[in-house]
Amino acid sequence: MAYSFRVTDRHTQQVTYVDDVDGMRNLIDTGVDGEIEVVDSEGNVIRPRDGMVANYERVSPDNPRELADTFTQAVWTVPVGRLGDDAESAYTRGDCDVFAVALARLIPDGQIVGIVDPFDESGEIILGAPPHLIHAGLYVDEYVIDIRGIHDRHEWESKWAEKGSADCEFEFLDQEQLEDMQGVKMDEAEIEEAMRIAALVAVANGYDVQPEHAPALAA
Repeated sequence: MAYSFRVTDRHTQQVTYVDDVDGMRNLIDTGVDGEIEVVDSEGNVIRPRDGMVANYERVSPDNPRELADTFTQAVWTVPVGRLGDDAESAYTRGDCDVFAVALARLIPDGQIVGIVDPFDESGEIILGAPPHLIHAGLYVDEYVIDIRGIHDRHEWESKWAEKGSADCEFEFLDQEQLEDMQGVKMDEAEIEEAMRIAALVAVANGYDVQPEHAPALAA
């Protein structure tokens, strides 16, 4: 069974289908003010529990997981921020907290989570201050979403905990706690920019992001 992205323009209600990298890049470059859904060949909407999350089994070429992975990787190359870093680098090496907050605004049922370490990057115990944030994401439907897509919660936890000490923990957080850990208040413009990218990652992985809850995808 083939899968594709069904794109519905909010103003004209025009529907187009995207199922290749060129089409995906066009969506990223030009944007769309409307709704994007993952659908099968009969027009049925695919959600995460319907096969969007791969475990250890081999993923066949017509699995919706492969479509989502291809699209998510295309999103990684979008330049963001003042320095124009690619999205994958920006949201795994410093601004993962901003991306998690952006996802939380788009998917209200989710909860911000993070891998936190009581030791700092030099291996010293942190006393009288918030713990060190290793990575942040959004926990929803027993999975975690970040810039790299959707992951099994335990696999995500294990992978990122390896970046810190043996005392790393998986914790539920909020924006204020993230700001305390990072030592800086988040800029609303940065969150809105992250929401543009987060919306694409969310819909690529089967989550429903209504247009009124997100900025237009065009820059």
